[in-house]
Amino acid sequence: PGEIRDEETAAAAMRAASSGKYILSTFHTRDVASVVTALSDVGVDAHSLAGNLRSIISQRLVRRLCRFCRGRRELTGDERELFTAQQIEPPKEVAMPTGCPRCRKTGYFGRIGIFEVLENEPRIEEAISEKIPEHQLRELLRECNVDSLAHDALMKVAAGTTSLEEARDAAWVRYQPEAGDG
Repeated sequence: PGEIRDEETAAAAMRAASSGKYILSTFHTRDVASVVTALSDVGVDAHSLAGNLRSIISQRLVRRLCRFCRGRRELTGDERELFTAQQIEPPKEVAMPTGCPRCRKTGYFGRIGIFEVLENEPRIEEAISEKIPEHQLRELLRECNVDSLAHDALMKVAAGTTSLEEARDAAWVRYQPEAGDG
């Protein structure tokens, strides 16, 4: 199927996956954990999902800073905390857009992806089968070393590939799931 939007399409995808076919599909959600919730919401049985799911890739595009004119600035205290919350050593400075003729005065040239990639493993499969809440699945994903979109975005900020503003807009960097969020 193309995009899974309804129960009929989801059921067809699960039937095909159960017969050994590889199914590649899109699903518009916030992150990897919310794909599991969304599939459950359209009627996919938790045991079927856990048994058939091999991987989920959540992605966003961010604008790449122009390599000819990017500027630098120091981080604020709050910005340093964003990196620390994702277990990333905050850089001393971050790159920022300035603008030049090559980038049409935007400060950006091209795009790059940020990703959250889940490769199913027994602990995650069991959690999906048990229908654990979305916020607990996110916690388990971090325990299983699945980097969040926010983490990948901030790594690209630390590398000077994109700006902190782009990372915030694309990856909900301000969003820090707390216990009880769903």
